[in-house]
Amino acid sequence: MLFRSHVAHDDTVGWPCRIDGFGQAEAGLIRGVLAKTGTHSFVESCHVEPLIAWRALDDNVRLVDSTRLDRLKEGAERRLATLASLGIDGINLFHSEWSGGLATLAHRFNRTAFGWGIEYDRHFQTAFRMGLDAVYSDYVDRMMDSYRHELGRPTL
Repeated sequence: MLFRSHVAHDDTVGWPCRIDGFGQAEAGLIRGVLAKTGTHSFVESCHVEPLIAWRALDDNVRLVDSTRLDRLKEGAERRLATLASLGIDGINLFHSEWSGGLATLAHRFNRTAFGWGIEYDRHFQTAFRMGLDAVYSDYVDRMMDSYRHELGRPTL
């Protein structure tokens, strides 16, 4: 996962750590481990309900709804408004489902926009140019080369 600098260097985030595939029973255990390590993380779930439960436990963790556009029966704008009202910080979609307009809409609701499944330079370039806040890829070398080309050297 690569974060754009304004997301990665927010003092409330700490070291980025992505957690996915948990249930409500595991939330307390995971939260305890994160607290011991001083790590603040982005917690993702394919279902909103565990994120709502997590928000009740911790105001500092960043919560991300990981979904697909065809699962948003209410539409993207309504989902983003709902996420904002629930205190869920962002949305993660497959990279080809994003557009510049949709990324702008997410930012209008002050939600982060994450994209996953990126493999090729042209897709990294598109993701960075449209303003996605984080990208996921199995091709770290391509991701970093594209990041440097589009945005400059990452700051640590």
